[in-house]
Amino acid sequence: MRQEPVNKDKSTDDLKNTLYRPHDAFFKKWLGNPRLAADFVVNFFPQEVVNLLDLGTLAPQKDSFVSPDLIRSHSDLLYKTRLLDSDNPAYVYLLFEHKSSTDKTVIFQLLRYIVRIWEKYDGKEPFKLILPLVFYHGNEHWNSATNMHQLLETIPFDLKRYIPNFEYLLVNVHDISFDKASLENTLVFELLKAIKPPASDKAIARLAGLMINLSRVTEDTELLYAILKYLHEHDLETETYETLTKKLVDEGIAMPTLKERYRQQGREEAQQEERQSIATQMKQAGVPASQISLYTKLTPQQIEQL
Repeated sequence: MRQEPVNKDKSTDDLKNTLYRPHDAFFKKWLGNPRLAADFVVNFFPQEVVNLLDLGTLAPQKDSFVSPDLIRSHSDLLYKTRLLDSDNPAYVYLLFEHKSSTDKTVIFQLLRYIVRIWEKYDGKEPFKLILPLVFYHGNEHWNSATNMHQLLETIPFDLKRYIPNFEYLLVNVHDISFDKASLENTLVFELLKAIKPPASDKAIARLAGLMINLSRVTEDTELLYAILKYLHEHDLETETYETLTKKLVDEGIAMPTLKERYRQQGREEAQQEERQSIATQMKQAGVPASQISLYTKLTPQQIEQL
């Protein structure tokens, strides 16, 4: 399956609108951390799958395989790992679904992305295992097919063996229990639940409490910075955002410093990450470097290094 080329006739304004995607920047900041990704796998993959993976070898890969026309609603992360008790490598592929409603075509998109991964990393070598997972935090109940045969249930049984089939794992933040997840991952899950309006006072209080707890047990404030940026960029109601920040200030967390860092660096850093992500996808699709530079404002040297 050939990767679709970027539409080179797409307007500059349309491409600029794709450059800044707070969902994508936050998702990659969060699960781009191998420790948090391993905790995610342990808690939300089936135990029989977890038992076969050497999660200590999880290594993020820099490439994105999302179609250019879907980058506003999809983010992805690919991890390379190994199977326990063998030298066989495998991949864990996480697709973050940003839409507020279910996507009937997601299984076709996953099939396309899986083929792209095989095309890029395997070549003439034996194909490696890819474990796909969809992470969803929309409001509606997820009712899309999780395997191909569900979409083709009217096909006679004797013909189904001729149809490509695979199944993906689904994590719906509204339907899961994350009691055993790390404090950081629990905080993110509560965040993703709270940002869906209207955010209740109880949800904001719970979110503030988790942020306070995290600030007390670690000196690494990167996730807190990322959460604050995401809250602000997600257009959370001003009143809700101010209520949350006030709770943190009242508990002695250096919120003015966090807010100042956001003002000075947050949007600029996130925009740069988005430019690099878009440029990578355009480069993979064969768009000339001069065009990529025009749309993303990256220098030819920066594009060459991607």
